Amino acid sequence: MALYGFLKLRRYNSNFAYMTKKNFILGTTLLALFVLMSFSVLNSGGKAGYTGSPGEGTCANCHSGGTGNTNILFSSIPAMVNNEYQPSTTYRMLITIENQNYSSFGFGCEILDSLNANAGTMSNAGTGVKFLNSGSRKNAVHSTAKSGTGSAVFEFDWIAPADGKATIYVSGNAVNLNGGTSGDQPGNASFTLNPVSITSISNNNVHFTDVKVFPNPCKNEFTLQIAEIPKSLNLYDMAGKSYALPFEKFSTFFYKVFLGYDLTPGTYLLKVTTISQKVYYQKIQVLE
Repeated sequence: MALYGFLKLRRYNSNFAYMTKKNFILGTTLLALFVLMSFSVLNSGGKAGYTGSPGEGTCANCHSGGTGNTNILFSSIPAMVNNEYQPSTTYRMLITIENQNYSSFGFGCEILDSLNANAGTMSNAGTGVKFLNSGSRKNAVHSTAKSGTGSAVFEFDWIAPADGKATIYVSGNAVNLNGGTSGDQPGNASFTLNPVSITSISNNNVHFTDVKVFPNPCKNEFTLQIAEIPKSLNLYDMAGKSYALPFEKFSTFFYKVFLGYDLTPGTYLLKVTTISQKVYYQKIQVLE
């Protein structure tokens, strides 16, 4: 009986040790999974479809409970005067998420036309930015939370459309990186952009004297006189719609330009971009 009891106790101790080891391994595995999940949450990128654009939610759909005000600022290089863009021009878009109570930030952004489709083209994502799709809408979102003292700037390129209104929708988030969605402070904003109009261009940035157009008024074609070498010529109507104009050189400083469109008679703005990236403007009158 004593021998039997000894063997039974030994078997019990062996089973206990086995179960303890098993529980330890299970506990360690769960802890590792928890750490990995927390790390994943802390470093997860932004999601598409939460920019505050028509039919979409914002970061506030999930994140809440934070402090202070999360403000969203927009600027670009080159700068847009009065939120007017030069059609078919590439801009470096700078989206700033600001909240003085935080040091980590995320964002989501869409740029849509009046039909809520993509306006222009996003490209060349900056540090901490990636592109995702929400249906047919292209989104610029954070690839990981970006650090900054009270604010962070997210960058990407945008090629402006040929014409039409464009609205920038941005939802930003100031986050505490606690592994969840509590204690964060979201905010959202929108910015409306319009193509540059003739009436909005001041004499300070129009080089009328550096280019000459004749005859002016004109019908189907005109002659351009300029000391620079033109790279592209664009004609804009009063609504900002753009027309690319073909041209050919026929002597030093002189170029024949062809309208090539059934244009409505009226006032237009000629934009001349040179191979040295200088830009010149001239108003012209188109006759019937």
